[in-house]
Amino acid sequence: MSVGPRVVFVRFVASDSPKLTPWLGHLQRVLGSRVAHASPGEPLPVTESLLVWQLVSANNRQLARSVEVRDTFEVATADAREVIESSNTLQVELVSEAGRGVYGWYASIDDTPVMTCARWYLTDRDRRHSIELALRAIAIATLRPGARLTDPALMAGDRAYRT
Repeated sequence: MSVGPRVVFVRFVASDSPKLTPWLGHLQRVLGSRVAHASPGEPLPVTESLLVWQLVSANNRQLARSVEVRDTFEVATADAREVIESSNTLQVELVSEAGRGVYGWYASIDDTPVMTCARWYLTDRDRRHSIELALRAIAIATLRPGARLTDPALMAGDRAYRT
């Protein structure tokens, strides 16, 4: 069986998870005023868990991230499925932080951001390469069932969230 690009889900065990803060910070920097959900420092809904999805390559390298942070696996899965099904109509916007000299991007469906770069890039060439990889990968990505906790040591017993 061949393994290709896929969408995997990450569950944060609480809305105040220290692992969620950098995720939100990245979204805020990439999207700026277009960020639709709470920014770092603003409270997210109080919930048992929050989920995000990420597009990963066959070797598990993160290629892109979801924009939305969801409180149910079903909604997070629906978001990812919509991006996969709309992959040929994604509109990519280029962003940069001049003060830091880094380049990023995000993709939208009908002017609504749905996916961002996995990280910042030092050159425009690297940014464009990451866009090309992400767009090719999302078009053929598969959804992985279940989710993983951000801390693998916590995946004991019934604490792992599965579908």
